[in-house]
Amino acid sequence: NKEGKVAIAYRGTVDWIGEDGRANVANTLGITKARQLLNKNKDIDLRLNKHRLIEDTNDLIADELGADNVILNTGHSQGAHDSSASQNSHFKKARVINFNPAPGGEVPESMGKVFVTPNDFVSTLAKRLHAIYGSEVSKLVYVRSTGTGLTQTLTGGHLLGTSFAPEAPTSKGGDKVTFT
Repeated sequence: NKEGKVAIAYRGTVDWIGEDGRANVANTLGITKARQLLNKNKDIDLRLNKHRLIEDTNDLIADELGADNVILNTGHSQGAHDSSASQNSHFKKARVINFNPAPGGEVPESMGKVFVTPNDFVSTLAKRLHAIYGSEVSKLVYVRSTGTGLTQTLTGGHLLGTSFAPEAPTSKGGDKVTFT
C-alpha cells in the first residue's frame, strides 16, 4: 500500500502429482521443518525446490521491502502451512489469517485466526488441536462453505473447483522470480 505495508498470500495445492504432492507429504510428516533446520544449522540443503523458492522469495521480500512491513500472511490448505512457516521464519510481526489449513497451518490466537468449514477433511488436525489445547494452538472460526459443485462436495468444503491461483514461481535468477 502507500505506506509500504505488505500482505502476502500463499496458494494451496494445485497438482497432487509432482512438487505439490511431495510438499504435502513432507509438510504433513514434519519433514519440511527438519529439512529447513538441516539447511539453516548444518548447511545441508535437502529441501524441495518449492520450499527453496518460497524461502528465496521471502528473503527477497524481506530484503527489498523490510520484514517488519509485512503485516499479513494468508494462505489456503498447503498455502496456510507456508503462510504460518513464513511468519515464523521471516515475518514475525505479521498477523496470519489462514483458511482450511493443511497440517502446520495452525496459528495461535495471539498471531491470527484460522477459518475452517465444518466438514473439511484437510483441516482436521487444526480442529483436533484446537479441541485439545484451545486458542493457544489455534483460533478457529467456523464458516459455511458456499460452493455446490462436485469438487466442493467431495472435499467437504475444502475446494471450490477451478478457483486456483496462477502457477507458483519455478525459478529465481538474480533479483527476479520467474513464473510459468
